[in-house]
Amino acid sequence: MFDEYLNWWRENIFPGESIGEIIGGIDDYRQNRFMCMWLMKSKEEFWSYHARRKELGLEHVFDTIIAALFYETGKKEWKQRFIDLLEITPDLQESEVSDYQIKVLQKDMNSYEVFRRKKLGIPLYP
Repeated sequence: MFDEYLNWWRENIFPGESIGEIIGGIDDYRQNRFMCMWLMKSKEEFWSYHARRKELGLEHVFDTIIAALFYETGKKEWKQRFIDLLEITPDLQESEVSDYQIKVLQKDMNSYEVFRRKKLGIPLYP
């Protein structure tokens, strides 16, 4: 379902753009947000791009993902699911990430949770 959400986001915000084109505009706020989410879609995707993060200029994107997932992990169950899926540890973070950037990624993940719950017919507020 996460793939479905990412594809919906990609088609609506970046119609016709390849992932390479989105990465090419990574300094743009929306591209940065999208790539944070995109790289969490699978362990293979995450680690494939992580190996080339410096070459692609994605260091800060990875730092944001890692910082956000390990920030107050106990408050959101989805964080532990992604930590386990991606097989990451906090020591992978190479530089500081602002609280604002952490909150933005958390907000994007909360939006996905709303999307997921609606698709599954789960009440938003049980």
